[in-house]
Amino acid sequence: MAVNKEVWLPAIEDNFYSEWEILNRLGKDDSMYVDAKTVHIPNAGSAGTLAKNNTSYPVSAVERTDGTNDYDINSYQMPPVRVGHFDTKDLTYDKSVSVVTDHVGRIGEYVKFDIFTTWYHGKTAGKYVETSGTDTETSEAPSSTATVKVLTIEDVKKAKRILDKQKTPVTGRILLLPPSMFDQLHTSVIDNYTINDNDGLMMFDKPLFGFTVVMQPEVVNTTSAGVVRAYGHDGAATDLEVGLAYQKDQVSFARSEVKVYETENAPGYYGDVIEAETWANGKYRRTDKQGVVAILQKVSS
Repeated sequence: MAVNKEVWLPAIEDNFYSEWEILNRLGKDDSMYVDAKTVHIPNAGSAGTLAKNNTSYPVSAVERTDGTNDYDINSYQMPPVRVGHFDTKDLTYDKSVSVVTDHVGRIGEYVKFDIFTTWYHGKTAGKYVETSGTDTETSEAPSSTATVKVLTIEDVKKAKRILDKQKTPVTGRILLLPPSMFDQLHTSVIDNYTINDNDGLMMFDKPLFGFTVVMQPEVVNTTSAGVVRAYGHDGAATDLEVGLAYQKDQVSFARSEVKVYETENAPGYYGDVIEAETWANGKYRRTDKQGVVAILQKVSS
């Protein structure tokens, strides 16, 4: 009688993760301060009132009072994974290498999307716009069934105008969108814009109203009231997606490299144990929340 034999391919199909190094191209890197518990971003106070054709002397001196915009560094940890002696000896693919790749990719992706939520400052009056398209789609926020208006060129113009009035620098403006909103906008400009893969970033081939238009698998999700959902939240039927229009130097992140710890022949585990950790966080850089405009989906009535 023939002997049944298990056959293992020499390579494993690893999980896919969104590249977290992309953060370097989307925000201001404060990672040199990641070893501290809190990152303090100094914000300049008022420079005083300008006098024109002054005739009163001596002129009174004023002191500028500066402030800070702060955020605490978080610890992100992947739980230990055991790789048994059998797995290291009998399998034809290297499971240990696959587990390390999985840990690094998963923890990095989580941090990236979590940081996006810290750049969102809510429905701050005068600093957000809502989608206004006549066409509608179902929101792709987790668990959502909400019917929302699609993103239009006019919505992007409104976001641009807010940044213009804030005197936000034109150079380095980014429009960061989830796939649904990215595709909606492209549909409205398809005659003049194509989509390119720019070194791992899917984006429009040229700026739109000064914005580099970039797609990411997820940006920010909120409740129907605009309250941010933590990354990974299951969501609700009324949740909405949000895009961010901002100037790159007005959003901050700090992170360490992903540290992987591997204990070979771990006592009591009959194999190796692999775990990973990183430290990170981020925030919009100004206490007045200028330089960042949220683009929220509007529910169609």
